[in-house]
Amino acid sequence: MYCQKCNANLPDGSKFCVNCGYKFEDNKLDKYCFKCGEKIKSIDIFCPFCGIRQNSGYSQQENSNINKPDYTDDKPINSNNKIINDNEKNALSGSIKRLVTLVTILIIALVILLPFHYVIGYDSGLKIFAKQNLSFSYTFITKKTVDEIIERYNKANLWEKISIREEYIVKKLMAEGILIEKKD
Repeated sequence: MYCQKCNANLPDGSKFCVNCGYKFEDNKLDKYCFKCGEKIKSIDIFCPFCGIRQNSGYSQQENSNINKPDYTDDKPINSNNKIINDNEKNALSGSIKRLVTLVTILIIALVILLPFHYVIGYDSGLKIFAKQNLSFSYTFITKKTVDEIIERYNKANLWEKISIREEYIVKKLMAEGILIEKKD
């Protein structure tokens, strides 16, 4: 047996610790395994009968008052080697479901948004047309975006204007009637 205070090795049945003088009380010498219910020493970290790790700090009386759940080997165990109860299992399951839902929504959003240009804020309200390639550039085209293209075009020299007219997005906006080139 070991002292509960200083952990000194003592002869079985000792009433006092020879190392620190701690007085043992009879009801604190033994406890019961919370899994198998066998009587074990109070200092045992693992049950010598079933091998399960013990909760420390329970006396015989306190340990006998604990409801002994019927643990089976098929119960899931978390990272702290504690058996997961049904509430923890449901919370974990709910978290996984929310994560799967979020990922699914993101994938659907990408499938819907990525292949198209969305022109917002013009006469028809919303125009949608296909992109040349899958990219995030010009996914949402607002009046501000169109104004920036027009300003860039108006400030450009002749060669830059030719280059701007050859850009895919400018060609698409002209084809859709959103950009109109004025002839001087």
